[in-house]
Amino acid sequence: AITYLGFNQDQTCLAVGTWRGFKIFSTENFVLLHQEACGAVSVVEMLFRTSLLALVGCSSTRTPASSSRKLTMWNTKDRCNICQLQF
Repeated sequence: AITYLGFNQDQTCLAVGTWRGFKIFSTENFVLLHQEACGAVSVVEMLFRTSLLALVGCSSTRTPASSSRKLTMWNTKDRCNICQLQF
């Protein structure tokens, strides 16, 4: 199921959050640019067309990794989180 849809600032990419993770598509030709199976994501925000993403989990899942009180900064190039903040 889709939990989030949003464009980056210059609308060249579409970010899709799902119960399994997220996907990034190009809006020019709708090619899949990146995907991760990192758990449920309720918000995916991309900084222009860089490899930096801000992810927020879904509180309706029972896994601590996908808490809606956790912000994860994700690097798509290195496929890893940069930092996490708990609120």
